[in-house]
Amino acid sequence: MVLADTPTTSPKVETKAVESGKSSSKDEIPDQTFDRYINNERYMLMQYECLMGNKPCDHVGRKLKAAVPLVVRGLGCPKCSQREEDQMKRIVSHVQRSYPDKWQKLIKKYGN
Repeated sequence: MVLADTPTTSPKVETKAVESGKSSSKDEIPDQTFDRYINNERYMLMQYECLMGNKPCDHVGRKLKAAVPLVVRGLGCPKCSQREEDQMKRIVSHVQRSYPDKWQKLIKKYGN
């Protein structure tokens, strides 16, 4: 599904400070912004290309790339805040459901 106002370039990431001691990052993506990203097919495919090493990563892609090896192995995201963990679960579910072939390629690349 692609939103009608799909950007031609990567959208700017809105961030806010994390107050949880669990997260080592200084910012996280607000839920409303996250929802826009996850429903933007072009943006999701851009993140996939980043994860596969085919294209440069933006801020979100770098965070995903750091977490995906653990997430794919079912180890969660120990350096993530609770919000980031919840968002990671939603991303995994969305990719498994909407892009099963790409999910299998991610497992192959990062599941070792």
